[in-house]
Amino acid sequence: MSSLAFEAPKVDVDVSWHGMSPNGQYVVSSLYGSLLIYDRATGTEYRYAEDGMESYSVGIGNSVSNTGIVLCSNSAHFNASYWEDGQWKEVIVKNPELTNSLNAVTPDGSRIAGNLGGAEIGLDADAIMQLPAVWDRNADGSYTLTELPYPDKDFLGRVPQYVTATCISADGSVVLGQIRDFSGMFIQPIVYTQDAAGKWQYNLPLERYFTLEGEIPVDPGEGPSHPDVMQFMSEEGLAAYNAAMEAWVESGYDFSLYPDVNDYLTEAEKAAFDEAVTDYQKVYDEWYAKFEVFQAFFETLFDKVPRFTFNALCMSPDGKKFVMTDNVEDDSDSMSWFPTYINTPWLIDTANGNVEKLSFGKSMSVNQLFNDGTCFAYNGNSTPSVSYIIKDGECQDTYDYLCALDPNMKSWCEANLVHEVESYDWETEETTYDKYVFTGATFASEDMSLMSMWVLSDWDYNYFTWGYLFDLSEYAGISQVEASGNNIGFDAAGTLHVGDDIQSVNVYDLAGRLVLDGTDGSRLSNGIYLVRALRTDGSTISAKVRK
Repeated sequence: MSSLAFEAPKVDVDVSWHGMSPNGQYVVSSLYGSLLIYDRATGTEYRYAEDGMESYSVGIGNSVSNTGIVLCSNSAHFNASYWEDGQWKEVIVKNPELTNSLNAVTPDGSRIAGNLGGAEIGLDADAIMQLPAVWDRNADGSYTLTELPYPDKDFLGRVPQYVTATCISADGSVVLGQIRDFSGMFIQPIVYTQDAAGKWQYNLPLERYFTLEGEIPVDPGEGPSHPDVMQFMSEEGLAAYNAAMEAWVESGYDFSLYPDVNDYLTEAEKAAFDEAVTDYQKVYDEWYAKFEVFQAFFETLFDKVPRFTFNALCMSPDGKKFVMTDNVEDDSDSMSWFPTYINTPWLIDTANGNVEKLSFGKSMSVNQLFNDGTCFAYNGNSTPSVSYIIKDGECQDTYDYLCALDPNMKSWCEANLVHEVESYDWETEETTYDKYVFTGATFASEDMSLMSMWVLSDWDYNYFTWGYLFDLSEYAGISQVEASGNNIGFDAAGTLHVGDDIQSVNVYDLAGRLVLDGTDGSRLSNGIYLVRALRTDGSTISAKVRK
């Protein structure tokens, strides 16, 4: 029995694959401000290095199109820029001086979703700092801006920090974003949809989780400022005080020479200052009473509403599902020195908000979601960094998934994805060496013919990350159960039908072994098989079929 032709994965050091076009042609790495765009069709690599003056940051949604558009803000050109055909281009924004960003693009590049700067980024801003928008491509290649509708209040009735547009469906009619509340502590999903007439509207699919019972206490805002004694000094007194401070510094901070501010105030100035402090104390006491009530209420919110992670979200290409990650502190270990957190993905229906919590006893975040609900997830920056495939209610390690494809793939994974890590126990002063599987974060093309992986290289201190590209075209169709579009399938008699203009047919089991040469599958037992057919024109078609 022979197995499928095996091609060893492409391996790169200091590469972290963070984006991929749906067709798998373009793969993008973003690491410490540097950028790598790899065109697999031509084998061309475009590299842009962070050099202290220029840095690059890839969009946080589905940011790479089949046509070779890469959404990538960069300091050298513009903060709402994109890369295409080796060139940097810009879109029109309302205010280029503010922080704008492009996050997601349709596979054909016809529509981009992102954020417009609404106000200066800062903790003191009582205005929405980023607002949702889309850009539509014109015949001349330029893009036209459309601002999306959005709520101007968060679930607490305050001005939110951000309202974003992060992911976009393949047809561009559904956009997913988040609302970050005024405090920056709570994240709520928002979905924008475009109707047949072209009008945009939004809905809050998880609004029920953010609807509070009873009256919300008034937030008194920032407390009053304490009077500044310097404001009560005469010009002469202030000058003398500043001179005394300079002398104290020049003395080498001799404590005995530290000036007493009261020595530079007249009796009248002291009385005025004391009166201002008395008035301040009354206002402060009134403010603090309201603050205590609001603060006590605010702390209860951590147990009442989800703790979603900002910018950790993805949407299926058809726009019908999305995933966000709930981040909850794990207090099960009372002896732990530092707080630990459990990340649990929520799989959510965009239309009705139905929720399925993807809880498998592991802390994980989802980085890619397919139309059938299949998810790629990973455990973040933990050691070892590992990824999972969630499908049909089950969670499988990516390592096991790859090893099951083919004996040669299994041998390669065992040799290249398992590493020895050195650990030192400070209590016993012993050094141990344990082997771990590293599969990091994974992405795949729409048909699963290409899988990218990047891992934190905790076993190798010469490099920060390792990147892998797995060409799985020999196993194409592995994400489907029935053949789609190729008209491949078994009939009741066990005969395999593969369509016209077929030169040869090979059938493999899921371990990659050749089990049938031809179309007479009457002797095959019922099950799932991989089929590869060679057309007379030299092209191949592949599918996963059930008998």
